[in-house]
Amino acid sequence: MRDLFGGKTRRPQHATFAKMAGALGYKYDLVRDHEPNYVRELPKAREQYKDHKVALEKKRRREAAKGAK
Repeated sequence: MRDLFGGKTRRPQHATFAKMAGALGYKYDLVRDHEPNYVRELPKAREQYKDHKVALEKKRRREAAKGAK
């Protein structure tokens, strides 16, 4: 908990938040507040995935270049 609130935990797990909420008396839940528009959202998601793959490839190349030095 100290690391989470102190900023040391960079990527906390969902389960951590769920347990914290339960300990504080809250119900941690996902609730759909609207119906998704797949026609509009899927093209955006595909584009984001392409960007993600490009970023990963750039990262791999940087790491490979570091390792070659």
